[in-house]
Amino acid sequence: MSDLNFENLSPKEAKYDEIFLSILQQEGKIEPFLDSVFKFLYRRTDFYLIQETPSQSYGFPANVAKQIVTKTFQKYDSMSKDDLKKRLLSSNEQIASKEKEKSEKPIVKKENQSVLAPQDKKNNTKNEQENFQKNPSSYNGAIRENFCWTQSIKDIDVRVNISPLIKSSKDVKINIDKESLKVSIKEDGNIINDQLTWKVKTDECTWSLFPGDHIHIYLEKVQERWWENLLINEPKIDLKNINPEKPLEDLDQESQAKIKQMMYDKQQKQLGLPTIEEQRNIEILKKAWDAEGSPFRGTPFDPSVLKNSKN
Repeated sequence: MSDLNFENLSPKEAKYDEIFLSILQQEGKIEPFLDSVFKFLYRRTDFYLIQETPSQSYGFPANVAKQIVTKTFQKYDSMSKDDLKKRLLSSNEQIASKEKEKSEKPIVKKENQSVLAPQDKKNNTKNEQENFQKNPSSYNGAIRENFCWTQSIKDIDVRVNISPLIKSSKDVKINIDKESLKVSIKEDGNIINDQLTWKVKTDECTWSLFPGDHIHIYLEKVQERWWENLLINEPKIDLKNINPEKPLEDLDQESQAKIKQMMYDKQQKQLGLPTIEEQRNIEILKKAWDAEGSPFRGTPFDPSVLKNSKN
C-alpha cells in the first residue's frame, strides 16, 4: 500500500473509504471486491450497454467503457509507481539543483586553461549518467531544470516540478500530441513546449496532477526503441551508459521461460544439485536401468555405476 496522506482526504472521500473498506473486508480479497464493483455496474447502470447511435441516450460507444477502465487503472498505477519512487529516493530536488548550478555557472576561459580532452568529456558524460541512474525518476533518462524523465524500451515517465501554489488542474494545461509535448502552468507560462524526439501513442498517454508537488506524464512509444532525449532541443544522453535490458515481464513467454530456466540452473549448480537438463537425463537413465534386458534391472538405481562404466 502506498504512503498516501490520508489527512488531506475530503469528507466525501473519507465516507467512500469507509464503505469500500467495509465491502473489501467482507469479500476478503481484491478480486471478489472488483467483481462486486463491476457486477454493480452491470446490474444497476448502463456501463455495459453499447450506444448504437449518437441519439441514443444510454450506454457508451463501442470500446469506450473499456478505455475508461484502462485510463483509470493507468492513472493510479502511475501514482503508485511515483509513491514507490518517493520512498526509494528523495534527492531529486538536490540533484536537479546541482545540475542547474552547473548549467548557470559562467564559463571563463583563461589563457592557460586547458581544453578538456575527448576522454575527459566522455568521463564527465558517464559520471552524469551515473547520477541519473541512481535516481528512479531519471533512470535511463535525465534530469533537467524543470523536469526529469525515465524510460523503458516501451514507454517514458515524465515528472514536471510545480510550485506549491498549484493545487488544481485548472492551473495546468497539458497538450500531448503524436510528435510534441506542451506543459503550461498558471503564472509560470510554458514549462515544456517542444517537439518529441520520436512519436508516441496519444490514445495511451495520460497525465496526473499531484497538487503542490509535480505533474506526472505517461508517454507510450510508437516504436520500441531507446530515446537519446525526450525533446529535440534537449541535450542527448549517451545510450551506452544506460541499462538497456528489457524487464522480464516485457519479454515473450518463450524468452521468459529460458531466462527462468537459466536462473534456476544457476541456483541448482550453486547448491550442488542437478540442472533441469541433468534431471531429464537422470529420468532417462532410470527408465533404461529397469528396461527389459538391462543388467541392472531390479536393483536400486545408482548413477555412479554408469559414470564409472563410462570411465
